[in-house]
Amino acid sequence: MIIHKQPQTKAEKIAEWRANIPDINNEFYRRLYDKAQSGKSLRAAVDSKCLDCMCWQRSEIAKCPHIACPLYQYRPYRQTTGHRYNSQSGAERAAPEAPLETNGAFAQICPQEARHG
Repeated sequence: MIIHKQPQTKAEKIAEWRANIPDINNEFYRRLYDKAQSGKSLRAAVDSKCLDCMCWQRSEIAKCPHIACPLYQYRPYRQTTGHRYNSQSGAERAAPEAPLETNGAFAQICPQEARHG
């Protein structure tokens, strides 16, 4: 049995959260998170939170079903009406998809979501 020590300081909590960010695209997501944590970029903060919420899957942000989220209108990578990447109406984007059977793989990819969900 593994016992995880609860972080005590803000720096420890940030380091623990950062360690769970996937090492993708030459640590792009970790650098984005660091920029957001520095307080120097509101855009980086929104992008980082949306990526975190969607388990670091950019394609899922465009299909975000959380229309009541205060960041919904500001989320990155979205498809908007008339945009060249748009292929769905707002109602179709807002409709949740059926959950995929992952056999525990989801918890490995997105441990923070597994803790909350």
